[in-house]
Amino acid sequence: MLGKTRYFKEFYRRIVVGKLGFDPSRDSVASQYISSTIDCGLVEKAWRNITELSKNKEALVVGPVFHDEPACTAGGDTIVIGADGSSLIYYYHTGRFPDITVSDLDGPMIMYNMIVQHSKWIVVHPHGDNVYRLAALSYLLEYDKTLYTTQTEDYRCIRNIGGFTDGDRAILLAVLLGFNRIRICGFSDKPVALHKEAPGIVDLYSKRVKLELAKQVIGKIKEVYGDRIKFIS
Repeated sequence: MLGKTRYFKEFYRRIVVGKLGFDPSRDSVASQYISSTIDCGLVEKAWRNITELSKNKEALVVGPVFHDEPACTAGGDTIVIGADGSSLIYYYHTGRFPDITVSDLDGPMIMYNMIVQHSKWIVVHPHGDNVYRLAALSYLLEYDKTLYTTQTEDYRCIRNIGGFTDGDRAILLAVLLGFNRIRICGFSDKPVALHKEAPGIVDLYSKRVKLELAKQVIGKIKEVYGDRIKFIS
């Protein structure tokens, strides 16, 4: 199973670095710095606990265009995984917070106060552009419920699970944890359309490229793991 993630790791090295000109060493430094500030023993325990949780369970992964419908209903035994702010969208529609939130914590501070308070686990993604922000938010994160991922090589308790955005990482996380059935709700197949006035977007070109690359990753996930995953538009 884990061997299949090589594609997603190579995708980052081969395409993302080339297209956007990112320096992988900055991501490596971010992982090293964050790992020096956390208790890796507790983080490894969190990885074990979250993996045990997934056994013989169904996962529902929710994205930014989630809307409540019967096909996206989560029963009591279903583990819900939210991609960043999608966790709040899911809560707004259903009154339930996702069990797991995947995020690089680059949104509004007030949002993460709510997410950290209500999600059972937070999967945080340090990289070269957010490492100082993560350090500033460290007071929010509890080691026994916070896991860490990276875009480069694994470093101590920080793992490369593949993916590039919060959305495709959330889907890959569900796959790699071994859920026996995965439903994906709230991810659009429509072409990416962004506008200069969109809030929080500084580099319009990079944002558009990132979203298009994420769509490619999700397409590959469908191809490789399609027997376990159901995408609901």
